[in-house]
Amino acid sequence: MTTKPSEEKQQSALTFIRHLISTKGETKFWLTQRVTAITLIPVGLWLITSIIHLTQSDYNHVKEWMSSPFIKAGLLLCVWISLYHTYLGLKVIYEDYIVYSNIKKIILLLTRMSFLTAGSLTLWAILSLSLSSQS
Repeated sequence: MTTKPSEEKQQSALTFIRHLISTKGETKFWLTQRVTAITLIPVGLWLITSIIHLTQSDYNHVKEWMSSPFIKAGLLLCVWISLYHTYLGLKVIYEDYIVYSNIKKIILLLTRMSFLTAGSLTLWAILSLSLSSQS
């Protein structure tokens, strides 16, 4: 039994659409990883140049620099984007190289919890620095 060319085109179109639907999450993940990487470039350069300029500064100058809300937001942004980008990269490694799904789920959960803890501690550290600089 042979199929007509129009039926073959419909089948290939349906196959293509199913493939697009099934890879929607993978595309979003890939795009998120690229966006975080691109975002880290200017934020990372800003952080590196700031640290270089602050190496010759005294404590009071650094404390004054840290009192700016824009600096606090930039530091939080840099740390949180770095943590999220690192988490996404580790997730890919775990999914590619860990065979057992139960172990993979546990490791992903522990990794997510540790990165959330690191992000929360960063927020706490920056807020406590800003509160101590006000007094």
